Amino acid sequence: MVSLLDPASVAHLQAAPFTYDDVGATLDAPPAGWATLRVTRILERRDFEQAAAELLAWQVQEGAGLRVAASSPQVVADAVVRAQIGLGPLRISAPCRVVALIGEPDRAGFVYGTLPRHPVQGEELFALQRLGDGSVRLEVVAFSRPALGAARPLAQRYLHALDRPAR
Repeated sequence: MVSLLDPASVAHLQAAPFTYDDVGATLDAPPAGWATLRVTRILERRDFEQAAAELLAWQVQEGAGLRVAASSPQVVADAVVRAQIGLGPLRISAPCRVVALIGEPDRAGFVYGTLPRHPVQGEELFALQRLGDGSVRLEVVAFSRPALGAARPLAQRYLHALDRPAR
């Protein structure tokens, strides 16, 4: 369940600078010189509207096993989020701010970028596409430093998150 950040944390994160220069680059092409990742999956037993509603309620992150605290229960422009993984002193916190929303008749999603104290620098795009045959594809695109080798298992968890039963 997504929890809401307290107002002081929201203000602090919204005022924080991104930790990289190419803000919004996942919407076109990740910049040269960065580790990049692009994974896709056709969702099972999902319609586009339902999957989009879940994606825009941080369910990809939660379904991948992250604890999510955000400025809003829905992904909106400039929303901030602190995703956490791990337990106790081994917990890693990853603050991000929404860079862009994707809202087209057959495409929905968002991009967020890293803020100070995130373990990497970079950006992730989460996009759903309704294909011509009616199926729905989820795509995750990312670029980061350091290398994304450790992020690949999490990206695979993102791809399966929307095929889990709704909570």
